[in-house]
Amino acid sequence: MNYEEVEKLVKLMGSSTLEKLQLETKDGKITLINSSGVTGSMIPADAKGHNVVHNAQEPMVVDDDSEYSYVTSPLVGVFKMLDSVNKDNIAVGDKIEKGQTICVIEAMKLINEIESDISGEVIEVMVQNGDSVEFGQKLFKIKE
Repeated sequence: MNYEEVEKLVKLMGSSTLEKLQLETKDGKITLINSSGVTGSMIPADAKGHNVVHNAQEPMVVDDDSEYSYVTSPLVGVFKMLDSVNKDNIAVGDKIEKGQTICVIEAMKLINEIESDISGEVIEVMVQNGDSVEFGQKLFKIKE
């Protein structure tokens, strides 16, 4: 992280409602604490769960995600579409049923079939074939 990037973060913190921001990159770790007297208690997140910092003067659009459910990863491993194990891929617009195998996650050279715990229409496939996934990471966005 270079000086200009740090300077931008400091200016952004000064005009935001964030109390504290911690950022870790391959180059190191930085922690910013807002002492401007303007306080907040929550860092907003985008649809994929990434933290987002907004300027306090700009309007923030909030997406109502309450009508959707998610199939999440039950373990850490490598996400693989079903095609890679000779089955049909799940795609946007497909209808899935509770208990249906929708993908696999390879962990420690073991293939783990992942079954949907909900029925509905696939709105978004949130990871790509071959991506590393974490426990609890959202894999599929479903409209029940």
